[in-house]
Amino acid sequence: MSGILRPTNDSPVVGSSFLGFQEASILSVTDRTANFDWADVYIDVPLATANSNYSTTLRIKGSFKRNQDNSVIANSKLVKDIYALFDAIGYTGGIDKDGNFCDNTGKRINIEEELSTFASNKEASDKDHNYNLYVYVYKEWNQKRKKGYTVVQNYVQPNTADGRAKVEERIDYLRSNGYLREATEEQLNISKNGTPKQMTTENALDDISDENMSWLQ
Repeated sequence: MSGILRPTNDSPVVGSSFLGFQEASILSVTDRTANFDWADVYIDVPLATANSNYSTTLRIKGSFKRNQDNSVIANSKLVKDIYALFDAIGYTGGIDKDGNFCDNTGKRINIEEELSTFASNKEASDKDHNYNLYVYVYKEWNQKRKKGYTVVQNYVQPNTADGRAKVEERIDYLRSNGYLREATEEQLNISKNGTPKQMTTENALDDISDENMSWLQ
């Protein structure tokens, strides 16, 4: 007599999408700020997600909004994006009023080196990831290039019941207010090669400054 059949917890659902709400873990961290004159912060965080064998990049980038005395305005999008990631992974450092990365004592640090302790340095296709984050992955439509780009929305939370609820609530808010430029199925069908494919965020979007991304706020 044969036993009952059950799926294992580490097996993705057949046909499940790499888009939408995803469990994720950090593969690596790269600080690319020096490559962009317009950016105060430009950090790439490739993620492994449970439904894909390919990495998807969370990108924290932009220029700080500042007060008249040149101090950083705390309640602004870039600062919120930075702390969303830090809080989600449990990192207790941050930025000072001048926009420098520092540890929890106020000492300036190299953020790439500092966050490396939170990276697994594994391959996305590995099967033993600790999916400790919860994110939303979607295709952002670029009208100029007639192409959809895979984007990780910057509101990151721990992969807990509370964290998942917060991400889902945030995405509902952004979508209902028109702040997500999600590509439609029709748009993806007319993109390059005529077939929607998974792709990581491409360098073609690297030159888009934070000022031109104000619709995300």
